[in-house]
Amino acid sequence: MTTPTAYAAYTRLEARAALRPHHPWACALLVVIGIGDGLLPGIPSIQHFFEAVFGARNGVHTILINDYTGLLCVIYWVGVFDLLRVYVTPAEERRLALYLTKPISRTRYFVSKLAPTMLILTLVNVVGMLAAAGGVLAFAGPADFRPGAFIATSLMVFALAVVMLAIANLAFLFVRDTYNAILVAAAVFIAAVLPGGMYMYRPDLFSPALKDLLVFPANLLWHEDDAPAIAAIGVPLMLAAAAVLTALAAWRLNRTDTIKA
Repeated sequence: MTTPTAYAAYTRLEARAALRPHHPWACALLVVIGIGDGLLPGIPSIQHFFEAVFGARNGVHTILINDYTGLLCVIYWVGVFDLLRVYVTPAEERRLALYLTKPISRTRYFVSKLAPTMLILTLVNVVGMLAAAGGVLAFAGPADFRPGAFIATSLMVFALAVVMLAIANLAFLFVRDTYNAILVAAAVFIAAVLPGGMYMYRPDLFSPALKDLLVFPANLLWHEDDAPAIAAIGVPLMLAAAAVLTALAAWRLNRTDTIKA
């Protein structure tokens, strides 16, 4: 079997194996989140909380703050468990060395694992966006819903999840077991969402610039009018950062003397 033929066969194999049982469950969970969040503005205490703490201007904002949080959480953690299959699980089971001796390069092994994973995560994200939009329209109506801003903001959430996954993916090359990999992934997730949690209790610690940058996901709604313009700049920048981190991970994988498979 020639190397190009081997690569094509291996790519097809990985593409077929990429769709796993947790992906439909993730889609179902996002639908539940979209429906459940739609009920929140109908509870006066909850609506008042989001107005007082996060400056939600209406029920749509209350729904979307929770939808964006749920979308980031689901996409990120589904991606984490997909990425464990690239290095961590094979290394833990003493199979990584075998995989890397296949008649394909390490870069091609890397791409064959990551490309279908990113495609599936994109499809899961689309399901989440549709569920969120459906929940808003069903429970709050179209009056305060701005589709352009919603699409732009949802894409920024997805791009943020991709950057976080790229960081975790690179870090996974420095751990040898699932336990430590999960700890690393949790640290990345906490770093992204912790400022928003801190803001609820100590908003005085945040300058206006720091608040706009770090208080996810409310910061995505504070400048809703400019969301398409911000996304036009922010999404390519975040995806470029993810590409650089992924290239670093590929470089690390190709350093055969540092991979203890």
